[in-house]
Amino acid sequence: AHDLAAVEEAARPHQWSSDFPPATETLDELVARRMVFLSAYQNAAYAQRYEALVERSAARERELGIDQGALASAVARYYFKLLAYKDEYEGRDCRAPHWSALPGGWRWRSSG
Repeated sequence: AHDLAAVEEAARPHQWSSDFPPATETLDELVARRMVFLSAYQNAAYAQRYEALVERSAARERELGIDQGALASAVARYYFKLLAYKDEYEGRDCRAPHWSALPGGWRWRSSG
């Protein structure tokens, strides 16, 4: 037997949750939202590092008089992804065989 109500529900377009940014989000709003995430994910210094690079990119755009916002927006999107992914990748790397347990805790040992 078929459940028509379940099929209709599955086929109905869903509303996006508030976790997704609005289509009209400004660069400043994007950076602020991602800084909150990076602060919680890592710490405030990590978030400030992100903000500083985005600000340097925007300043350079202004200096050169090029398409205002294109470079800074790309940096804001992709540097954020790099920071979030980089930490996850390095975290996995920590469990690799080149970690050795020494008295007093875990210590990094070069694999090369």
